[in-house]
This record gives sequence, structure tokens and C-alpha cells, in this order.
Amino acid sequence: PGVVKVIQGLETERNNLQKTLDITARKLEAGNERLRQEQELVRTLEGQLRDKSEAYESLRQENEGLRADIGVSRQQVLQLQASHGHRGEVDKVALRRLALVDELEARLADVAARASEFQQGMAYWKERASQAAAEGEERERRLARELQAR
Repeated sequence: PGVVKVIQGLETERNNLQKTLDITARKLEAGNERLRQEQELVRTLEGQLRDKSEAYESLRQENEGLRADIGVSRQQVLQLQASHGHRGEVDKVALRRLALVDELEARLADVAARASEFQQGMAYWKERASQAAAEGEERERRLARELQAR
């Protein structure tokens, strides 16, 4: 009878340990899934940031080109005004170009602000993914220690 109780106790302990292992495995899998999802989000944010950065650079180059054109146009306007003594259609073209540059500068500022937001978001998600990975590794080490202790 005493041996039977010992065997039953060992079987119960083994079953409890198996249940604990199963629960821990499910928790680890859930943590790993969250980590995979966060890593996917980081990749998505990186892609969006890359796209926004490319758009920003394109607009910046376009802005530089327009500024150079406007510099030439202003010089031409001043020369025409000096030679003809009045304002004509050229002034309207220059004003339209200036308005376009102002619009592009506003768009560039908006893109820069969004790029900054994406960078902050990406840093946040990278940190979260790193923390989740560290927590997962720590859980695995703790589980291994617990199993060795038993």
C-alpha cells in the first residue's frame, strides 16, 4: 500500500508537471505570436517610413529646382521692370511659382512631421519587440531552471 501511494504521488506530480509544461508552452507560443505580429508591424512601419522618406526627398529636390527657377524668374522680372517700367504677365507667373513653392514647403513640412512620427513609432515598436523577445527568452530560461530543479 505504501509503494502504491508513492507511485500514485509520482504519477500525480508527473501529470501536474506535464500540465504546467503544456500551459507554459501555450504561453510561450502566444508570446512568440505577439512577437511575430510586432515584428511584422515594425517591418510595415519601416516600409512606410522608407516610402515617406523617398517622397520627402523627391519633394525636397523638386523644391530646390523650383527655388532655382524662381531665383532666375525674379531676376528676369526685375530686368523687365527696369527696362519697361511696369508690371506685366511675368509678375503673375512669378507669383504663381512662389505660391507653388509655398505649397511645396508646407507639404515638405507635413512629410517631415509624419516621417518623425513614423520614426518614433518604429522606435517604440522595435523596443516592444526587443522587450518581448527578452521576456520570452527569460521565460524559457526560467522554465528550464524550474524543470531542472524538479
